[in-house]
Amino acid sequence: MRPTALPGDERLMKLFRNATEEQWVPGQTFEWNVEWDYANPLRMASLEYEISDGAFWSKVGDKGRESLSRDFQVWRLSQMLHAELAALDVCAKLTQLHTDVPAKLCCTLQAADEARHVQVFTRLLDEIGSAPFPITPSLGTLIDQVGRDNRISFLSLGMQILIEGVGIGAFRRISIATDSAFVRTLFSYIMKDEARHFALGRLIVSEPERLNDEVGPAELDDFLDEALALLDEYLRPTEVLARFGCSADQAKQLIDGSSFGKQFRRTVFGQIGRPVLELDLDPRAKTRQRLEALAGLAS
Repeated sequence: MRPTALPGDERLMKLFRNATEEQWVPGQTFEWNVEWDYANPLRMASLEYEISDGAFWSKVGDKGRESLSRDFQVWRLSQMLHAELAALDVCAKLTQLHTDVPAKLCCTLQAADEARHVQVFTRLLDEIGSAPFPITPSLGTLIDQVGRDNRISFLSLGMQILIEGVGIGAFRRISIATDSAFVRTLFSYIMKDEARHFALGRLIVSEPERLNDEVGPAELDDFLDEALALLDEYLRPTEVLARFGCSADQAKQLIDGSSFGKQFRRTVFGQIGRPVLELDLDPRAKTRQRLEALAGLAS
């Protein structure tokens, strides 16, 4: 263990205290007693959050609309489950790698949060009555790249900032689009956990003394640029539309045509882009250019 105190220790201990005070249990902290609508389990008020092309919805008809609505929702819940399982593994690794007590404590409680989230999404899919979709290739590739690394900087950036940051955006998106009080309540608790995790990762990567590695600028730029490209691809559920006969290009065009979806991606990449830009990357870095394209963030 590192005996000397670090500048961010007090903020880490505040995060730890908040995490202990904000633990929650589904079914106890709030009631879990839901009747699920088969075609619209999360009670999304509109499908325009995914696709705003009226001609497309007319073409698929009422039956196709119900099937597609369900598949979109099950797909998103499935990817959330896969991400939470990966976060649980990464937090266990970070707990071992950190050599200071405050960071270890925070990562341990994050692992407890992730275990609860795994339980929540497993239960949601079970009650909705659907087997999870397989992990989408882009998310699977990023999780594999992050999970294989043993450097705190890459683990924290990849999971606590990038993947968790996208998760916060997805949870918020569902909370806005649902008309279910239960879904809003459930996701508000999850988002509060994820906001702490995001803050933890941001604090850790801002203190070089807390890291166990030296990552060169070029390697960091390559990692972040590829990670952002994978996350951009992940946010498009093209494999759902493939079940309805759409090619990859057609699916991408339909999804990208949604104004809600465009704003969602800009908001998500704006959020995760700010701590990335705090890393003081070279002005010519590929990561800066990609963030400018994805979120309009000034380099």
